[in-house]
Amino acid sequence: MKEGKRFWGIRLRGIGAAAALVLVVLTAGLAAQELAEPAGPSAGLREAAISAEEMRAILEEAAGGQRAGGRGAELDLATLKNRYQNAVVKIEFTAIENVVETKFNPTKSETYYAGQEPPHGSGFFISQRDILTNAHVVEEARRGSIRVKSPATGNVEFKVDIVGIAWSESIDLAVLRLPEDEAERFKRRASLTEIPALRFGDSDQVRQADALAIFGYPQSSDELKIIQCKVTGRQYLKTEFDEFICGHQFIEVGPGGVVQPGNSGGPALNADGEVVGIPARGSGWGSEQGWLIPSNIVKHFLEQIMASDEGRREVKIPALGLSLTENFTGTAVWAGVPEEMVIFEVGVVVREVIPNSLADDWGLKSNDIILGFANKQSGMSCALDFKGYRVTTGKMAQWPPKDDAAGSPAATPAGEEAAKLHLHELVLTTRPGDEVTLWYVRPGVAGVQTIMRKMIVKPPVNLPHLGVFEKAPFELWGDFVAQDFDDYNVRLFGVPPQEILKGGALVTFTEPNSLASRRGMNLIWREPWGFAVPGMRGRMATRWVIIESVNGKPVKNLADLRAHLREAERVFDQKQKEPGYDPKRKALLRERYAQIGFRTNRSDGTVLHLTPAFPIDEALETRPKGLK
Repeated sequence: MKEGKRFWGIRLRGIGAAAALVLVVLTAGLAAQELAEPAGPSAGLREAAISAEEMRAILEEAAGGQRAGGRGAELDLATLKNRYQNAVVKIEFTAIENVVETKFNPTKSETYYAGQEPPHGSGFFISQRDILTNAHVVEEARRGSIRVKSPATGNVEFKVDIVGIAWSESIDLAVLRLPEDEAERFKRRASLTEIPALRFGDSDQVRQADALAIFGYPQSSDELKIIQCKVTGRQYLKTEFDEFICGHQFIEVGPGGVVQPGNSGGPALNADGEVVGIPARGSGWGSEQGWLIPSNIVKHFLEQIMASDEGRREVKIPALGLSLTENFTGTAVWAGVPEEMVIFEVGVVVREVIPNSLADDWGLKSNDIILGFANKQSGMSCALDFKGYRVTTGKMAQWPPKDDAAGSPAATPAGEEAAKLHLHELVLTTRPGDEVTLWYVRPGVAGVQTIMRKMIVKPPVNLPHLGVFEKAPFELWGDFVAQDFDDYNVRLFGVPPQEILKGGALVTFTEPNSLASRRGMNLIWREPWGFAVPGMRGRMATRWVIIESVNGKPVKNLADLRAHLREAERVFDQKQKEPGYDPKRKALLRERYAQIGFRTNRSDGTVLHLTPAFPIDEALETRPKGLK
């Protein structure tokens, strides 16, 4: 920001017009007083009627209570650009257009985007070699193809490697690194002794109407763009199935802060040049809304992401393993919620507890009403409203509720409301080992119940983690592909934990109009949530198929499927070698077929079980040469 003139040793920055007017009046008055009095070594401010603290208070009041560069004030974009532009990079790569398909059927060849402008995003240095960006910027990149450009180097390209990445649907972040030789070339090209790095600010201090500067490379731009936006609020983004995207609140910006493809991964700076958010989602081309990942979420998970070994190690995210539904007054009364909490609409209903989850271990049950949550280490203790959000106003803003403020946690500054976080995010931001408390009411049980436990990360099902650039083991048989359940295919097919616990092999690919699809193996997976808001894509139902038997023998995993198929193939092969085998009657031979039992979900939510038979010889004919 531009620096103002000095008045008696006080440097003022970015003051508003009203504050400047007050300053002029004060300056003139003090100067007149100085002329009217005898000069001396202690003349001037010593004899002034106001102190520096009083002057600061007057200036803040005249500026509408704004801090320097303040809340709602316009930013000095030119100064921010001059100071921080060399820390921002454009990220380009060779994009794989059929990433999901090649993961679900690894025999498929990768196809690459062939447009004139290479796919790209933005990022920024957080250390001398490390660059932070969104996971969705690079998770479709061909390995070894990622490169960055910077204004500091005249947009010369530099190769970077992926150090760590969390999938875009968990914590949408990735860390890239300049190899040592490229880092040295970068500094020489830019005539720098050190590569500039940005520092993180406290996103909890970002309020409505704050001005932010978004740095990045929107659309097909090869020139760094800076857009001033205003914070319009905070928002959870949800899928059509009421699932939180990434599990945390986003900072919403607009209307001038249009976050478009290409902005993703760049920094959103406050007036002090601190990163308080990372653009990650937009509501579409030419739209007026964008959503930023808060910097405090970034800081919370950054260490894990950097240690994820190119995404091979899973980023551990705490979750209770339950679904919630809105409470209502009558429901609360029937459950026996204390009268005062009913009046203040406290308590969210547990719709379902996933078997073998943390909530299941802790003893929570369907129809329990969770009233409050506390984390001893973070100092968080709050009531939950009928929808599961933290109560931020009134008597229930402190938990357990008190009639007076004595002993209550530090209050939110006057005029500012605490973040209305959902229970899912309160749990997500706990750390393993934190001491947490849940208060709840159970229908038919008198009084408020309490659970006090140490937080651990315990998914309901221990699924293999599929790294962003890894492909899972598979069985290609006939015209379908099957895999073990993993955290990638389960999410995109929307397989419920209860179905995973039953076991089986997940069908991840079938050829269109094939024998498998005509026999009921009709798959629908959804694309990963990338840049756009899910609501823009329309409703996306998924359909999964899980193989549970071969010729009546149970299939609990991919190994079972392979073993039973190989046995069926051997039996058929031996039958063809027996004396008297007549190839003309092959179609009537029982041993020619493998009866594959599977279950699949229907649009009405029910599960259908089918056991069609597949001709073994036709399945073997389609097997690629060299594939075991």
